[in-house]
Amino acid sequence: MTLNALPGWATNTNYSAGPDTGTPTKVDPESAADGFISGVVAAPQHVNYLLGLIAAELLKAVDGEGGGTYTLDGDDLEFTGSATFILDCAAQLTAGKVFAIDGHLDLSSSGRINLASGAVIGLNSGATLIAGSGALIELDSGAALNATSGSIISVGNGAQLDVANGGIIDLANNSTVELHSGALFAVDSGGIVIFARAADLKVASETCFWRSPMVPQWITLYSNAGVVTPAWAVNDEAASGGWDLNDVGAANMIRFPLNRLPGDILTSISMSLNGAAGVGHGGNISGMTMPKIQLVKVSSVGVKTILASATDASASAAAYDADHSVTLDSGTDTVGGMPVTVTGDPLFLEVIGEHGTNAVATTLRLNSIFGQSTSKAYRSSIEFA
Repeated sequence: MTLNALPGWATNTNYSAGPDTGTPTKVDPESAADGFISGVVAAPQHVNYLLGLIAAELLKAVDGEGGGTYTLDGDDLEFTGSATFILDCAAQLTAGKVFAIDGHLDLSSSGRINLASGAVIGLNSGATLIAGSGALIELDSGAALNATSGSIISVGNGAQLDVANGGIIDLANNSTVELHSGALFAVDSGGIVIFARAADLKVASETCFWRSPMVPQWITLYSNAGVVTPAWAVNDEAASGGWDLNDVGAANMIRFPLNRLPGDILTSISMSLNGAAGVGHGGNISGMTMPKIQLVKVSSVGVKTILASATDASASAAAYDADHSVTLDSGTDTVGGMPVTVTGDPLFLEVIGEHGTNAVATTLRLNSIFGQSTSKAYRSSIEFA
């Protein structure tokens, strides 16, 4: 069956032409017992009234108003042309029934579609299924939502797409499911979402800010009065928990793991430090080799690759002897380049301490490691590695 938009009839309240100009175009005949009688001319106003009544009641039946129902029994319900179908009530598609959409189906705030086992909604190319805030699309076990190439399933903020155990969403090549901020896509145990390729599952990314625990993987050793001693030592001040440089006679290194997930894009990494955690430098850092940080990765066979590095650029002893940061990003790194995409190889941040002329032992402290990355949106925007 094809239901086209009903034509407007006698839309003027009063006649604008003819002998009855200015009088109502529709008048209730008041008696329906005999209807029209043979030989008696039906008044145009009565005919207009009845035609409008039939159209209104038919639309009520389709919309379900006042308990009205419309049942498809082996036929199709097709909306053509520029007609719009807005569902503001609950609808259930029973087993074996197919709801094919060529245009746009918009579920308002209280709209609900339930697909019983064996029911199918098919989105043809160019079709759009839009679930507004508060709307619900439910797929029972055995039900299917098939999106063909070029179709879109859009789930708005506050809407829900719920796939029960055994329910199936099948996305063809070039079809799209859009989950807007605040939308919920719930797949019960046993629910299935089918992609032709795993790469077709794309999760939006967002900027994440993180800090990394300062638990070293490796520390340079030096000879302290004949005793082999780590060149860096954790300070005993619980408030800071950083690392102090004990020896400035060589380029002593400390290496910290960076536990970021594969696929993350590291856009910046910073080391916070202070050159006056001890006695400081007395206002003179002339000729001193400044601290340097470098991001490295290590292959499965132990080959280390420097990905990016930067040297402390403090312009004066006063700046160096205060809290400041050395940062790796696209504008400051001096070797390699940022951003860096995390792969399966482990990443480390290496710090090489000050040394040489005017360097002072036990006064440089490393305070914290922090950074910024582009990460998948299913993780918190504030994280700790």
